[in-house]
Amino acid sequence: MRASEVLRRYAAGERNFQRMNLRGLSFKGENLSGADFSEADIRETNFSGANLTGAKFRGAQAGLQKRWVAILLAISWILAGLSGACSLFAGSFVEFILDSNPTSSIIGWVSFSISILFLVTVLLELSFLTHWDSILAGVQ
Repeated sequence: MRASEVLRRYAAGERNFQRMNLRGLSFKGENLSGADFSEADIRETNFSGANLTGAKFRGAQAGLQKRWVAILLAISWILAGLSGACSLFAGSFVEFILDSNPTSSIIGWVSFSISILFLVTVLLELSFLTHWDSILAGVQ
């Protein structure tokens, strides 16, 4: 069912939307006061700014769809792996810098300096792009 159909039925006086599949619909800023969404599937439904005074949601299925849970879980594993790799990378710098061999210490400091310069350059580039995106958005 489409959001426009629900809103049309609501405007016609219907308040019973029990057990309906309303997954992913948007009711942003709409008036749905007194509506009964009991046992309805409202996963990923947008009710932001909606008037839901007296609305019922007993037994409604809400939350993320299973595919989004899987995607978010995969992203968290990837980020954990990247965090571990960064820790290993930083640990190797410390090992080189604190090594008693002067050549290793110099290599460690030079590698560390190059990494910091790379990081600063990337961050400046990102802030530059963000700045231009906001300027271009204002022009349109």
